[in-house]
Amino acid sequence: MSEGASASVKLDAQGRIAEDLACIGCGYNLRTANPRGRCPECGTATPRTLWVARLRFCDPRWLRRIAKGGGYLIVGLATVLLGLLPLTFVQLPPILLLAAVIAVGAVTFLIGCFLITTHDPGQKPLSAFNILATLARAAMIIGIVGTLIAIAARRPTSPVDTENLAISSLWIGAIGVLGALAYTFQIVLRVQHPVLPWIIRGFGWVLSLTLLLLAVQSILMEYMAELSSYFNMMGWRTAGFYLELAYDYLHYDYPSAPWWMLLVLAILLEPLLVWFVIRVRDAGKRL
Repeated sequence: MSEGASASVKLDAQGRIAEDLACIGCGYNLRTANPRGRCPECGTATPRTLWVARLRFCDPRWLRRIAKGGGYLIVGLATVLLGLLPLTFVQLPPILLLAAVIAVGAVTFLIGCFLITTHDPGQKPLSAFNILATLARAAMIIGIVGTLIAIAARRPTSPVDTENLAISSLWIGAIGVLGALAYTFQIVLRVQHPVLPWIIRGFGWVLSLTLLLLAVQSILMEYMAELSSYFNMMGWRTAGFYLELAYDYLHYDYPSAPWWMLLVLAILLEPLLVWFVIRVRDAGKRL
């Protein structure tokens, strides 16, 4: 990785960096630094900075597709939020109209996810970066197809358990969207900014925690009786106590807490995506 990265910056006669380049870890100016060394300020590997800071050296067609996908993500997410917020704050909202708005936003967001997970031609086909994009797309396709099958087979005489199929498909699709966002964040990290890695890591951890809470809430709502009986049978009284505590917390005290966290994260994601698309377009213009 270091060879390709060092080839994208100016080097002096001694093979050292001959232009201003901020370290991705702390913002230290790496001019005169060894392109295969480490930042003298924070110890971050210089090749990593050279790789993540050079969006402008990527394939321009790929950059345009990524920017287009980011635009779809922005519009789709904004449309979904436009449909969700009245459901939260208005007493008698127009349900059908808002459901249609949310559906349009979700489809637009999915289109953006497919566009933004386009393989980077500058990476090897089997690189971890491109494999993540492939897996994200595969999960989204499985989620969409499974959901459509569940809707089409929803009849009283249907042999298919449409409810469980729909729930499973939605979760698989959600994992695919999460993978697409992870892929997007990896692209974002190529934009040179000293604070950006911390913002991305923090956002990723909070998003993961929120999705974990939603998964736990879903499992407890569905299988609480079975889990409680199993814990009592095994004599795990302390674990059973904490299980009931979690159930009471997520079912009675704060049933909407995970969804509120997800809504806040979605609102915070919007300006981050706008900033990202602007930077990608700027990188494309410099090519």
